[in-house]
Amino acid sequence: MSLITVEVSSKNRYDVLHQALMSIAMQTYRPFKLIIFDDSEDNKRIDLRQINIYNNIFKLFDKRNILWEVRFSPQHGQVKNHIEALNLCKTPFLFRMDDD
Repeated sequence: MSLITVEVSSKNRYDVLHQALMSIAMQTYRPFKLIIFDDSEDNKRIDLRQINIYNNIFKLFDKRNILWEVRFSPQHGQVKNHIEALNLCKTPFLFRMDDD
């Protein structure tokens, strides 16, 4: 089992988020889990699984045995999302990454 959980924060940045996710998926040292915090407003939120490129990236995570989840946290901000990630983290290390 990997020792790392990765947290990615995003807000209305669906145009660049996929690049960050691909970067995580292609690392030689795979994280145990990826948690994506979507901080978008409720009316601007998109189900990433319905977008082809994201669906393919999530399939790649599954194939590489990387657990992943998307958590909707409308306008909580980075600090609250980071605290939530710390509480959810089951590994010794948490790596925080922005969507760009």
